[in-house]
Amino acid sequence: MRYQGRNLISRPGRRAFTLVEVVIAAGIVGGLLAASMTAVSATVKARVMLAEKKAAATLASSLMQEATAQFYAPPIYAPDDEPIIVYDVNGFPTSRLAFDDVGDYDAYTESPPRERDGTKLTEYAGWTRTVDLKYVLQADTVTISGTDTGLRCITVTVKHGSRVIQTLKQIRTLGSDGARP
Repeated sequence: MRYQGRNLISRPGRRAFTLVEVVIAAGIVGGLLAASMTAVSATVKARVMLAEKKAAATLASSLMQEATAQFYAPPIYAPDDEPIIVYDVNGFPTSRLAFDDVGDYDAYTESPPRERDGTKLTEYAGWTRTVDLKYVLQADTVTISGTDTGLRCITVTVKHGSRVIQTLKQIRTLGSDGARP
């Protein structure tokens, strides 16, 4: 093929890409981009979930340590010396400073989580911590007992939104109170 103004000659050994080849190449590149975006998305999601689990573990263990540090049974106070637990308008304790035995934590719920003095942990908006106490059998700490056996199973659950992120269980014994100062 010749062009008269300038010499543009088609040579038999030289060929350009056809439209079909360009479309196939674009499809392959698009597929590779989609696959890489899926991998990046999965990596980001895994990092977020790991950060959530780490935060939930910290929240659960701090409340568990606080609860297990309390007496098994309420201490005996002199008249008018017993601490008073103050509740807000929703029926939740404003702080845990007056909690002096494990039983005070039964059915405790807070959202957002708080320090023991009642200070809200604002970076955990949308998070909830709950504590559940059950008497358990001495021979089988999984079986719930209807009466005090000297063993209590403390369960701390941490949720982010409606998803349970962390659950910790620990047994607290009446006998361990004797080792306290």
